[in-house]
Amino acid sequence: MEFFPVTVQCCSGCKTEEVPQKIILSDHSLVIMQVIDSWYEGSLASTHPLVDYFKVKTLDGTVYLLCHELDYDQWSAAKFLVHP
Repeated sequence: MEFFPVTVQCCSGCKTEEVPQKIILSDHSLVIMQVIDSWYEGSLASTHPLVDYFKVKTLDGTVYLLCHELDYDQWSAAKFLVHP
């Protein structure tokens, strides 16, 4: 799975955690219709950076894995291959 940098628009009123609403690419944007799963990695006491992950489905049916590196506020995405 190869990640590429993206911009992500999140729910503006969500206070406890950011919930992705739209993936913004260089030439177009993708509306997220469903957050399938989410999890995190790392901790404040860890040498590993804090990272939030979101498995999302866009309106066109494509599934992406979003990665948000909290220390740098950087997002990346990878297409998630769904096997029938």
